[in-house]
Amino acid sequence: MKRIFLVAFFAFALALQARAQVTISPTMLFFENNFSSVMIINNANTPQDIQIETLFGYPVSDELGYVTMAFDEDATENDRSLTDIVRAFPRAFTLQPGQRQVVRLQARAPNTMPEGGYWTRLAVVATPQAADVTAVEEGAVGAQLNFVFRQVIAALYKRGDATVEMDVNQIGYLFDEERGNRVLRYNVDMTGNAPFLGTITLKVLNANGQTVHEDRSVTSIYVDGFRNFVLPEDLVPNGNYTVELNFQAARQDVPAANNFPMAPLTVSAAVSVN
Repeated sequence: MKRIFLVAFFAFALALQARAQVTISPTMLFFENNFSSVMIINNANTPQDIQIETLFGYPVSDELGYVTMAFDEDATENDRSLTDIVRAFPRAFTLQPGQRQVVRLQARAPNTMPEGGYWTRLAVVATPQAADVTAVEEGAVGAQLNFVFRQVIAALYKRGDATVEMDVNQIGYLFDEERGNRVLRYNVDMTGNAPFLGTITLKVLNANGQTVHEDRSVTSIYVDGFRNFVLPEDLVPNGNYTVELNFQAARQDVPAANNFPMAPLTVSAAVSVN
C-alpha cells in the first residue's frame, strides 16, 4: 500500500544550519543526455560522512492552498518517478574540512519511457564524525550530541516533447479562520506531461479598473491541487474585484534551456471579498 509522508516547510529551517556544514551546488539538477552532477563541499571544521539517497517527492496542497512536501514511499506506482532509474557515483564518502566532491548522476531511462518530464529528489545526508569523548570527573555525567543534516534537492529529466499545460479554475475568496488570513484560492489541474517551474503573478483590480494590489510567487507545481495568495486587508478591503493570475514558466534559479516549455497563461475572474 502506498503511503504519503507530509513534511511541513518549517522542517526545512534545519537546512539553514546544514548549509553552514555542507554546501550543495547547484540546488536544482537537470539531466542532459542522461547525465547530471552536483558539487558537495564540507564547510565544517570536522570531517563529514556523506550519504547520497534518492526519493520521490513533490509539493502538495491542502483545501486552502497551503503547500507542504509529500514523499512517496512507493515511487514505482508513479509514472513520473526517476527514483528507481537514477544512480549516483559515489553514493557514500567522507569529506575532510574544506574538501569537495563531485557526485555524478546517471538516469538509465528505458527506451520504452514515454515522452514528458520526470523527476526525483536527491537527499544529501551529512553526519559529522564523532570526536573523542572528553574525559569527565568520576561521578559526573558526560554527553555528546551530533546532528545529522539532510538536504533535499530536485533532479529533473526531460524526454522528448515535455510540455507544461494547465487548467486554472475555482478562483475565489476564503477566510482562513485558523491563521486569520484572507485567502484568494485557485485550483490548478495539470493537463500536460511536465511540471511547472515558474512564476505566478497576481493582480487585483477594483471596480474602476485600478490595480490595488500585486503579488508574485516563484513556485513549482507537479500535481493537481489548490494554491493561494494572501490578501492584505489594508490594500484589499471588503468589496468586489477582478483578479488576474499570470503563469510564466520562468524563474531565476532555472536556466531557460533546462525548463519545461509553456505558453504564458493569464486567467481572470470576478471575486467578492467579504
